[in-house]
This record gives sequence, C-alpha cells and structure tokens, in this order.
Amino acid sequence: MALPFTVVDAFTNKAFCGNPAAVIVLPSDHRYPDSILQSIALEFNLSETAFVTAKPYSKANLTSDYVSFGLRWFTPTDEVKLCGHATLGSALVLYADPGLVSDHINEIRFSTLSGTLVTRRIAGSSKIELEFPVGNIVPADEETMLDASAMIRKATGIQDLVVHFVGICDAAPYNAYLLIEIDPSIHLSSLKVDPGLLVRTRTQEGGTSRLDAHVQGSTTRPITVISNQKEGSTNDAGMGFNVRVFASLLGIPEDPVTGSASSFAAKYWAARANVGPGRVMEVSQVSHRGGELEVIWEEPSGTVKLRGNGRVASRGEIYL
Repeated sequence: MALPFTVVDAFTNKAFCGNPAAVIVLPSDHRYPDSILQSIALEFNLSETAFVTAKPYSKANLTSDYVSFGLRWFTPTDEVKLCGHATLGSALVLYADPGLVSDHINEIRFSTLSGTLVTRRIAGSSKIELEFPVGNIVPADEETMLDASAMIRKATGIQDLVVHFVGICDAAPYNAYLLIEIDPSIHLSSLKVDPGLLVRTRTQEGGTSRLDAHVQGSTTRPITVISNQKEGSTNDAGMGFNVRVFASLLGIPEDPVTGSASSFAAKYWAARANVGPGRVMEVSQVSHRGGELEVIWEEPSGTVKLRGNGRVASRGEIYL
C-alpha cells in the first residue's frame, strides 16, 4: 500500500528554511491504527507529521464557503494537541488540490484535539492565515521562576543571564508550555543552548522542584519557549519578538518554527509591547533554519491569527 505525501516548509518562502512538515491525506474510511501513524511519523523524523482525513464533497459542500477535514499531528514520539506549522502545511496542500478544496472556497475548518481550527486564504497574498486559541499566560510563582532561571542559565552556560519573566498557562492546550523572556540585548539567534538541559531543573531537598511538578502535572512533556524583544523595535508597526523553542522529550531538541508557541505567547507579547488587539506583531523564530510569522491577538474572539508563507519541498509515496 502506497500513501502519497508532501513535505512543506512552513513559515517561509525560501528553500531549506522554515519548519518542514510531512502531510498525508488519508482516505475518509482508512483503518490505519495509531501505531502505524506513529511509525510513519518516526520514519519521516520531522518535528511533525500531519494526517488529514479527507471528507468527500456533498451538495452542501459545493455551495458552502468553507470545507471541513480531520487533522492530527504526530512528532517522532507522540501525538500532540496543537501544531501551527503542520496545520499551515496541511492547508497549503489542500488548497493546491481542486479535487479536495474548490477554487471558490477560501476557508478550511479542521477538526482537531484542540477543537475546530480555521485556516484561510488571504486575498492578494501568498500567505495563509491560521486562527488558533490564545494562551492566557500568568507569572510563575517565585520558586518556579528561580528554577526556570537556573535551568536556562545552565543550558546556556551564562550564569549572569538576565531573565525578565517566566510565565505558564494552566489551560489546555498550552499547559505544557513554559515562557522564559530574557534580556533583549542578548542575540538569541547566536545563543548556544543545550536542549537536554531544558528538560529538568534542580530538585529541592525532600522532593521535586516546582517546575518539575508543574510540567509533570500537565503532560510530562515540557516545551520551553525562549523569547526577547527585537532590538530597536518600537510600538509602531513592525513591533516584534525573537523566539526559540525546545521540546526534547517530544523528540524535538529545537523546533525550527513553532506556530503554537506564538499562539501561546501572543497575548503576553501584545501587553509587553503595549500593542493593542488587532495589531500585527512580527515574530522571527531565530533557529538554525529560521522562519517568519505575523501574529495578531484578536481580543473579541479570544483567538490568535498567525500568517505565513509555505512552500513545497518534496513529494513522494511512503509504502506500508
């Protein structure tokens, strides 16, 4: 049995940049067990492999202004509840196939573990817009702040690294995420980080540290988001942030570009930069591959809009 796949580099329009995701459109009546899907994801060994469940057109689909699909995301080791770049990649693959999404339809609604997620074509632009739930970040307690600060200093080898803020979110799908904001004078792109040291922090006498307890009480899959404000940025258009994301226990030492991390942090970033809802923030994920996102916090709907480009890197078939 052969399954066609497309690898899409998301949040970039340059070759060998952005975040690659494998996208496989499964037949609506497929019977592949989760173990097979997980094995396929491990075979690709990308940060995410997306499985789209096709839903054939009905008469209602032909007159509707949107179409619906199922969508799941797998890292090499686990299924995850939310993924931005593989959602953008899936939308790009579907929009490019008139047999799956008619030319007159500009909106796809994906049924996922995080509810219904919407993607849209942007008129007059090559970018695709994703609408995701926003993260409500709150300051970590003092002990967690100390643990996270010690963790990032150990991982970077900079003992006097200035940590401005440590934040968490106790609501799904972001309850495994940890935001660490460091001094903007640090060149985040050139900062050497040991991802293996971002998994645990010190253990306090007589038990587990507060940071470990927070992570283990969530999903035991910590995702560390390190960000800082772009040097020289202002509150005018072009205000933005740099970000790097690490998730070693998910088989992703460093993620190239992470839409879900920007959704998690968008509301905090907007407040941090005094940028009102509806304003565009330019976010650069300064990993080795690199990628660019436009991030917009939509206060009335409690969502985040992520906009970015994507490009097909390869196509082929995987044989079962």
